[in-house]
Amino acid sequence: MKILNPGSLPPELSIESLKTEHLSLPKNVHIAQTLFLGGYIEQWGSGTNHMIESCQAQNLPEPEFEATGHSFSVTFRRVTLFEYIEEKITLNVRQKQVIEYLISNTRISTADYALMYNCTLKTAQRDLAELVSADVLKKSGKTRGVYYTLKDSIRTLPMSQ
Repeated sequence: MKILNPGSLPPELSIESLKTEHLSLPKNVHIAQTLFLGGYIEQWGSGTNHMIESCQAQNLPEPEFEATGHSFSVTFRRVTLFEYIEEKITLNVRQKQVIEYLISNTRISTADYALMYNCTLKTAQRDLAELVSADVLKKSGKTRGVYYTLKDSIRTLPMSQ
C-alpha cells in the first residue's frame, strides 16, 4: 500500500531523520493544531517512528519513505510466505515444495515426505526438523504416528505480493 502526499518534506528533514527522534515541522500549523486537539495526533514528530515500530511488531518490513521535489510517500509492504521463512532459514527445494503442499493439505508424515520428494528417511527427518526449529511446522503425534502441519501464523501469510 502506498500513501502519497503532494508537497515536499521541509528542508530541515531528510528520509533518514524520519527514522529517528525528530522535530515536527508541519506546513500548516493551524491544521496540525486542530488534528492534535481532535486526538488524531498524539505527539509531534513521532508518527514515522510509530509506523516503523508497528511494522516491526507485526513482522513486516519497515515502511519505505520517499521524497521527491513535489511529493512525499510512504509504502507499506506485506511479507510473502517465503520471504518471512527465509529470514529464519535457507530452504532447500524439498522444503519449499512441502510448504506449498501443506498450504492445501492438512498434514504429512516423514515416510510420505521421503516418498514424495525421493529422499531417505534420515533426510526427510532432518528437513522436517529444521522447519519445526524455524517455527514453520508443528510436530504432532508419537513415534510411528508423528505428522507435521503448517503453523497457523505461516498459513496466513500471502504466497506472493
